[in-house]
Amino acid sequence: MKSKGFTIKGALIFVEKKYGPEGKAKVIAALDPPSRALVSSAILSADWVPFETQVALYEATDRVFGAGDFALCEQIGRFTSEHEMSTINMIFLKLGKLEHWFRVASMMWGRYYSEGKLEVGGFEKGRGTVRIRDFDPISRAFCRDFSGWLARTIELSGYRGVTVEHPQCILAGASACEFQGRWEEG
Repeated sequence: MKSKGFTIKGALIFVEKKYGPEGKAKVIAALDPPSRALVSSAILSADWVPFETQVALYEATDRVFGAGDFALCEQIGRFTSEHEMSTINMIFLKLGKLEHWFRVASMMWGRYYSEGKLEVGGFEKGRGTVRIRDFDPISRAFCRDFSGWLARTIELSGYRGVTVEHPQCILAGASACEFQGRWEEG
């Protein structure tokens, strides 16, 4: 399975902004040799890279600077949600309906990952559900990253009091990773 290079680049930018160049070097040093070689090379945002490297980078960041619970991976997801948001997407997100934004995101899943699909479940006032199917997240590190990305994306659409739960996970034997968001209507 593959993911786009900007997933690696975004995580590295997060690490460098939060922990400096020395922190970035520590995280890269904590990677397995193949992942270290790839992450140390010139990765283009549009390059397809092994998804395992993306997850390895999240896990190494958590090992070096986190508490072992992958909560730091949620911060990576929050950062990349905002960092990767173009001005046009930001305007669409602010002016459009959140459900429509996630329906567009579901159609774009294949631009980010070579496998799986993002499905939009029910959206009601103050809550909504998305599911990732036909995908191997490899580690809870990815699930925590996606939770953070989802929460920040909802916040960027103008909502407050956002929480995201992950009640079903492929890694625990479920047929899909389900993420349930809740927010306060403004």
